Amino acid sequence: MSEVKDLVSAIQKPLAVFRSATHIGSNVILTELKHDGKNFVVAIETNRQAGKINVNSIRSIHPRTTSNVIEWINEDLMDYADKEGLTAWVLDKIKSRHYLNSSDPADVRKRLLSAANKIKSFENPKQNGGNLRFRDNGSNAAAHPDEADNTLRGVAVEYNRRLGESGYQVKEAMQDSMRSLLEVQRILEERSGQPLEDWENAYMAENAMSSHNNAEYEAWKRDGYEPLKNAVRAYGKRGAEP
Repeated sequence: MSEVKDLVSAIQKPLAVFRSATHIGSNVILTELKHDGKNFVVAIETNRQAGKINVNSIRSIHPRTTSNVIEWINEDLMDYADKEGLTAWVLDKIKSRHYLNSSDPADVRKRLLSAANKIKSFENPKQNGGNLRFRDNGSNAAAHPDEADNTLRGVAVEYNRRLGESGYQVKEAMQDSMRSLLEVQRILEERSGQPLEDWENAYMAENAMSSHNNAEYEAWKRDGYEPLKNAVRAYGKRGAEP
């Protein structure tokens, strides 16, 4: 669907993130993407085991009614909110007066106003002095752009130095085609003093994906291609008989 072509960007800049009321360890992300006036929500199971790594797995994507979202807000299921954007979203529902078409307009308006007040008083949670949406090593890029630029320059300089070492290209060609990615991650860990989380480890994810793809190919070859090839060969032999 064309409406969800920008889904990745929409998930990274959500209007709100809610705890699932029915599944422990799952979240529902309210995006700005719409279908027939209803905003798409994305249900995500966090830290789902996928082979040797944990991933955030998208379980479903579908548009939700205003009443659903308002109910989540009023039930205090909100874990994160773009307060400005979400407030504007609720106020638009009030100003448009679409609630007048409901069976109980007064009650709907009351719940909309309650949701607006909930958003106004809501505080996004903090951890180690930083917003939970951002991994914070004491200072994040949003708060300290100059420091971030200098850090990235340092990473780039060290990365280029390591890739320019004698014999590096041979090692990458003969041993590990993803070695340059591994070097970047090692530099980031050294500079930050912290190991990468599983969900940040692109090198591990690529290796796991390659193994998974290879296993799927071998299964297809064994269960699909080879039986089909043998059947065609047998049929050809029967057709050649006098």
